[in-house]
Amino acid sequence: MTPVIKDIREVTDSKEVYESKPHPFLTIFIYIILVSMILAGIWMYFGEIDIVSKGRGVVRPNENVSMIRNKVQGEIASCDLEEGKNVKKGDILFTIAHDDLEIKRLQAEEVFKDTEKRLSLLKKFKSSIEQDINLFSQDTEIEYYQRYVKYKQDYMSLSNNVNIENKTDEIATTQTKFSKEGYQEKVNEYENSYEQLKQYKQSIEKGQNIFKDKQCTYALDFNNYLIKINQLERNIVDKQFTYNLNSELKENDLVAEKEYEASKEALELAENELIQLKTATLKSVQDEIKQIESNKKLAEQEMNKLIIDDGLIQTNVEQRELALKKYKTDALVEIYNQIEEQEALYQSQKRELESTQLAIANCTIKSPIDGTIHITQEVSTGDLIASGTDIATIIPINDTMYKIEIFMPNSEIAGLKIGDQIKYKFDALPYKEYGQLEGAIGNISSDAKVSDAQGISGYIVEGSISNETVYSYKNEPAEIKIGMTCEAHVITERKKILFYLLEKINLMD
Repeated sequence: MTPVIKDIREVTDSKEVYESKPHPFLTIFIYIILVSMILAGIWMYFGEIDIVSKGRGVVRPNENVSMIRNKVQGEIASCDLEEGKNVKKGDILFTIAHDDLEIKRLQAEEVFKDTEKRLSLLKKFKSSIEQDINLFSQDTEIEYYQRYVKYKQDYMSLSNNVNIENKTDEIATTQTKFSKEGYQEKVNEYENSYEQLKQYKQSIEKGQNIFKDKQCTYALDFNNYLIKINQLERNIVDKQFTYNLNSELKENDLVAEKEYEASKEALELAENELIQLKTATLKSVQDEIKQIESNKKLAEQEMNKLIIDDGLIQTNVEQRELALKKYKTDALVEIYNQIEEQEALYQSQKRELESTQLAIANCTIKSPIDGTIHITQEVSTGDLIASGTDIATIIPINDTMYKIEIFMPNSEIAGLKIGDQIKYKFDALPYKEYGQLEGAIGNISSDAKVSDAQGISGYIVEGSISNETVYSYKNEPAEIKIGMTCEAHVITERKKILFYLLEKINLMD
């Protein structure tokens, strides 16, 4: 190779530099920068950045989580609790030994059934009396069957006696009624005759007819007396008519013997009036007046006696009927009192049995919902646990134990929707050591409220949380607790980094 020889005047610094070869490091550095810029461009084009809305949150218990709490003190007989195990509603989690309660339940059931049967029989006995029919079976309910038969026999015996006595009184009352009517008719006849005889006497004394009823028997007698023979014959005809009428009434027992004799005597007096005339007639009238007065008085006395007897008979009938009703009522009252006593005993024994059954049911702890077991206190078969001890929680599937209640300011609420992803940074758990937890929006309040702490208006956003236990980079666990505060970042949008930078320098809308 032949070297190139140049004139010294043709050689300059720029030309020397231009024609000289660059240092290899510079070339490599330039390529690195170019490659880095290309890679950065590609990363910014394909890479995305999260656009977030920030709010403050606080941990709250999830209402859907069911707490498993022991209700009775005792020894665990069986235990099927496992952390993270999925269970169905009604699955048995653990049981408490309750042999003594089972014995008590059997005894209570036996006593309760006996009381229930006795109460049912008493109610049937009451219905039998009310319906007047034996509702009991002679084969299976012999005791109460015979009890009703005894009641019915006593009742029928009393009823028969009442009927006999009432029938006797009824006959006596009927007889009394007829007798009373007969006496009343006699009294009316006596009063009528008495008035006519008084007029008759006055007519004889005055010698003229002063009868109000000119057609009465005594007026006719007086006319016969005045016209002597002719009038006497007419008077005899009238007396004969009266006599015949009384004879017919006598045959039917409708007139007293004395009245019959009086009519016969009147006829004989009429026949002898020709001789006796005024003296005999006047004496006869006076005697008849006295007799009628006496008869009327006796008839009134007998009639008054019959009125008293009639009232007494009616009183006796009512008393006997009342006694019969009272017998049935007393029997029902006695049964009713027995039923009330058995009802009280029945309810008391029922409550005792239900209490025992409830205590037994409380010894078997079941899952109230479908979900996953989260044990809060480790227990095993044979452990003695107190009542009211919180053993575990059942977290519904696809649900968590806690929720985050986030206050989102008005300026951050736009674009938030249910289902948006949330990232939590807890104040009590340093981000650099424990990282962040994730969740999603479950609910957004429909109206804004003013935060007392921050003094600004905003909305309440309810967020879920993926897990309740976090681990540090040293693998140390930390539990999320109710009341912990955090900063919540809700991812509302994802943008390419390139477009985001261009928007920031106003090169892109």
